[in-house]
Amino acid sequence: QVAASVPPASALGWRAMFGDPRLQRLIELALENNRDLRLAALNVQAAQAQTVVAGAARLPAVGLEGTHTRERALDSGGSRSGAGAVSQQTGLNVALSAFELDLFGRVRSLSDAAFARYLASQHGRDAAQITLVGAVAEAYFAQRLAGEQVQLAEQTLADWQQSLDLARLLK
Repeated sequence: QVAASVPPASALGWRAMFGDPRLQRLIELALENNRDLRLAALNVQAAQAQTVVAGAARLPAVGLEGTHTRERALDSGGSRSGAGAVSQQTGLNVALSAFELDLFGRVRSLSDAAFARYLASQHGRDAAQITLVGAVAEAYFAQRLAGEQVQLAEQTLADWQQSLDLARLLK
């Protein structure tokens, strides 16, 4: 089917894109502990189950049941001495449940709609995962940028302080 040819969002290579081990660990923690992502994964499983159920309606249900019994009758004295008669009974039941001929495509359309809902929920989960990875990376880089800006401001302040001290010495 189509879903088999599309790689999951987890395989899109965020690890290769973000080489910083600290950022990778933060992303892993976010993916493991995000409730929305877990809910999206559960929605995918539910949609997949509905797809299986809808697809089953397209095929007739066939049942097969077999039984076999063997009995030894008691002899005239009421004991099982081996002189009693042995009777065997074998049965086989085959059942075909009610089956709707899909002349106008109603059952097939329902099955196709269930499969489309499954794909949509799967892509929704992938989008949620990609969004989460992006949000964690954006917050991480914003924090790193802020740290660099603080360091730059401190260095600039130290340079200005040194320039002020030199200007005072020259007076």
